[in-house]
Amino acid sequence: MEIWMYQEFCQFRIAEENRRRNKGQDPHVGREDWIADKRAVLHSRMRERRALKSGGRGWRMRLL
Repeated sequence: MEIWMYQEFCQFRIAEENRRRNKGQDPHVGREDWIADKRAVLHSRMRERRALKSGGRGWRMRLL
């Protein structure tokens, strides 16, 4: 799962750089900001998927 998220992140990074370049903008100005935003979204999605997979219980043990 993490590999797919990383691949999606790489595709986004390349597409965003190309989009900015095509608009005549420097793709590296503000890069850390838009990369951090996308990274946060992907991390959130990974946490949600893990929570759904574990039944939303996280690491807590079920007694019965």
